[in-house]
Amino acid sequence: MDTDKLRFDPEDEPVFRRVWERVTARPPEKAPPPHHPGPPPPEPSSLRTLRAFLEDELRDWRSYQALERQGLREAEPLAAEELRHAKRLSVMLFLLCGIHYLPKKQARPVVFRSIWAGLRRCYESALKDSERYREAAVREPDPKLRQLYEDLSREERAQAARLRRITEHRLPR
Repeated sequence: MDTDKLRFDPEDEPVFRRVWERVTARPPEKAPPPHHPGPPPPEPSSLRTLRAFLEDELRDWRSYQALERQGLREAEPLAAEELRHAKRLSVMLFLLCGIHYLPKKQARPVVFRSIWAGLRRCYESALKDSERYREAAVREPDPKLRQLYEDLSREERAQAARLRRITEHRLPR
């Protein structure tokens, strides 16, 4: 290769200008990526409702644990189901706003005078929660959150039915 042809003479004005333009040229501007609008951010009221439901599920979880400690063995799977509900709500909250919220330690159980009082209170709570989820599903504009509320409403109704069967089985004959 002939190195004389590769040498640059700074006195050669047209060559200098061409080289200088190449060196100082900005790279072509890239077009900004197209904006793909995602789902609208959730309404603050939806997030408050979601958090309130989550806290209620954790309180119910602790209440079933208290019933189990009082000797109601059938309360263990019910407690596990309530914790699953709380986790599902927590995941949805995280997906909607990026906040991980599952305050298990702050949840305080309702204290029952007897297993019978606990069964009655948990039955009433499951029915009430089912209705609250159903009402929230009707009001909710977000389809994923609406589906979650509908699912939880059905599961709470099924839980109330299980509590009724447990009570019927334990009643003295």
